[in-house]
Amino acid sequence: MTVMSLELEVLQLSCMFNADPVSTYLRAIFPVFLAAAVILVALRIKKRKHREINVFLQFCNAMGSILNILLISILLMTFRPFLCYKHPGTAGASLRNYPSVVCDLAHGDFLAMVVAGILTFVLIPLPFLALAVYSTCKYPQKMSQYGGENFLKATGFLFFRFTPSRYYYGLVSMTRSLLVCLVPVVIIDDGGFQVLCLTAILILFSQVQMYLHPWRSHKTNMMDGAQSVILVLLLVGSGLTTQLDLDKRAVATLGVVGFALMLFLVLLTMMNTVHRILQVHPFYPYFICHHKADAAAQARYLQLLFVQRTRQTCFIDSDHLTNLEELFDVVRCRCGELCVYLTADTLRRPWCAGEITIAWQVHGKVTSIFHPSFTQPEDDSLEVRSIHNYIASADFKLVEYGITDEAVVNAYRWLLNGNKANYYVDHDIIGRKRLEDVVDKVTSSGNSRRTRFGSLLNATPYNAGFKSSTSSNADVCRQGTVVFSSRRNDDEASATVGILLGQIQASLLEVVPAGYTVLSDLGNEAADEAVAMLASAHVVVVVLTNDSLKTTQQLQVICNAMSEEVPCIPVSTPSFRFPNSQSFQDLKIRYKGEASELEARVQLFFKIISVPFTTYASQQVLSVQATSVLARIPKTSKYNSAGRHTASQEKAIALVKVQTIDEFFHEPVPRPDPNQIYKFTEMQALACAEIVC
Repeated sequence: MTVMSLELEVLQLSCMFNADPVSTYLRAIFPVFLAAAVILVALRIKKRKHREINVFLQFCNAMGSILNILLISILLMTFRPFLCYKHPGTAGASLRNYPSVVCDLAHGDFLAMVVAGILTFVLIPLPFLALAVYSTCKYPQKMSQYGGENFLKATGFLFFRFTPSRYYYGLVSMTRSLLVCLVPVVIIDDGGFQVLCLTAILILFSQVQMYLHPWRSHKTNMMDGAQSVILVLLLVGSGLTTQLDLDKRAVATLGVVGFALMLFLVLLTMMNTVHRILQVHPFYPYFICHHKADAAAQARYLQLLFVQRTRQTCFIDSDHLTNLEELFDVVRCRCGELCVYLTADTLRRPWCAGEITIAWQVHGKVTSIFHPSFTQPEDDSLEVRSIHNYIASADFKLVEYGITDEAVVNAYRWLLNGNKANYYVDHDIIGRKRLEDVVDKVTSSGNSRRTRFGSLLNATPYNAGFKSSTSSNADVCRQGTVVFSSRRNDDEASATVGILLGQIQASLLEVVPAGYTVLSDLGNEAADEAVAMLASAHVVVVVLTNDSLKTTQQLQVICNAMSEEVPCIPVSTPSFRFPNSQSFQDLKIRYKGEASELEARVQLFFKIISVPFTTYASQQVLSVQATSVLARIPKTSKYNSAGRHTASQEKAIALVKVQTIDEFFHEPVPRPDPNQIYKFTEMQALACAEIVC
């Protein structure tokens, strides 16, 4: 322990060298330089055997580790020439560690030691601390650039012990060490005041450590906190058992400062509470309440539509929420209107229940949007004794936020029966227009603050012709368009396409002037014809969602695109599960004899690396992922120059009948007579005999 404190006189070096104070002080400094030289020589020897190592990087990390361990000892050694104690009366002062040296610059030994201490501080601790500050400030930038690995190799002693989010705690630890060492330098001959200051420093940094939990191991965090407590107890115990000179005025000053600081923290807390209650910015005119597992993409698309039509902010948790504890405060104080998107399990979610209850209690501005998947809970479920079982509240309790079961029941009854602002998703409307129609109704309900603007569909020149299933075949068969394929009659899939197009629409039209076609926005006949004419497409973007491979149209698109060698971009969403052996076994059962060709084309399709599209992510993440899709769209296309149906394609279109997913799995599918299609080309025969349903 004495050696680690650089107290080398325990080795009786004075028997071999001069015993004067200056020589003794210089011998205490020497081991640091000796360690640097030894490490450098060892690394040079190591490099002879391992040519790949970087001597400079490993030297920086090794010396950094040693200096980090010995930082307090080095700082105390550096400050030794400044640690003086007063003689009785007016006899001057001497160095605490070297009583024979008088603290007077006129004294040669004292001047030499002061110069040596300053040079030592400039050569060792100061560069080390400056490097630590610089590395900590540059850490986020270096980690996002090429070459970050070399940066970590040189500065690993600063960062590897702590979690990535608390990378800066190495600098915090060094600051604590520096302050501890400065206490005896700044406060001279007042042991009681030194104990108080050291105790305050240790307690302060202990609070910081307990708040941040910086260490990678939970046990290490506990040990660090316990170490600080033990040091405080040792300081207090030493102060009680030692006769310390106590300056009562200094202690009184410290007490006044501590009391003033406590009052300041109390007032700051009260002011922060009042500010949060009165704060109305940012204010969200609309707030989307939804069940993320059922309708993450639909909620995001609704949010984009509200923002576009009203030019006002619409709250969605993926973008605007950073702390769940603040969610109910947003609904209570900073929400103009709560839009509840009711899907299958919305009312079963405790967070949704809390949002609805608070909105009903505070302002009552709630708009209900009923999706076809929503089923109204039974009357028995809307009772105080059973609402707790109806809501999946195992993860947390609403009562902890002041929301009782009785309040939830009353809010639900009002929402389902007493609320007049109810809107329904029209099942007869197809594609993205289904959600757009709902937003049109909500934003045109007589509120003068809302302004209607053109829809996302109407904003695109090409897609302006595809508002309904009555689109003309001439528009559907336009050459060189980007075809977006998704599961039909699936609002989540249609919303995913809408989000993707909302991110890349303007740039897409610059790359592909012909525009794009969204198959889910077309009627059955128009969609069938567009699928049969995929050979003229610029590129096919296949949006993969839940049960995509169980949808007839999706399989048709994949097989036709693979047959015609049309460029494809698979876009996978979180709900999609990539096919396995069981998936292909199901295809064999459904298609029997024709399944081998179908399986081959599906396997060929999934050799293309898909682009992930996380529908529940923030706007920034979606923008980056959408840009990745845009980057995969080729600048030039290879499509058939004819641009119209051949006679055989007309026959194929007549044979293809796209059914819903329920019909596909529950009704027998008639197969065409092979004698009727023997004149078709191989590709057309596969399109009719293998993909038909």
